Order: sequence, then C-alpha cells, then structure tokens
Amino acid sequence: MHETQQLMATLKQRGIAFFAAKERETTATDLRQGRLLFLYTDLAHDDVVDKHKNFEQFLTTSFLEERSRAEHQP
Repeated sequence: MHETQQLMATLKQRGIAFFAAKERETTATDLRQGRLLFLYTDLAHDDVVDKHKNFEQFLTTSFLEERSRAEHQP
C-alpha cells in the first residue's frame, strides 16, 4: 500500500490525473472516465478479480468492442 501511495503522490506532483476510490463506491462512469485507476478493496489478493466481479465491470466499461456470450462458447 505504501508504494501505491507513493506513486499517487508522484503523479500528483507531475500533474497527472488519476481516479482513486473504494471499489464498492466506484461506478461504471468512474471506470469509463478514469485513465489511471486506483481501487481500494478489503478483499484478499486472490479474490480481487472474481469476488465482486470488478474485472468484469472494468472490461464492460472499457473501449473494447462488446461481444455476445455466444461468441465465448467453445
């Protein structure tokens, strides 16, 4: 966590915008608008991607082309 705070302080010094918030308070709009994201969580490291579906939300709010579920079927 210390390294993250140090990185955010450096970004602020350099005038580089970023978004930082608790993951549960983050909206899809926040994810779409933020170029650099720092999301705080209470989850264990191995639970971050799947437990709250944040990675899925991040991908659906990205600029990637939307794909149907049928395209994901083998």
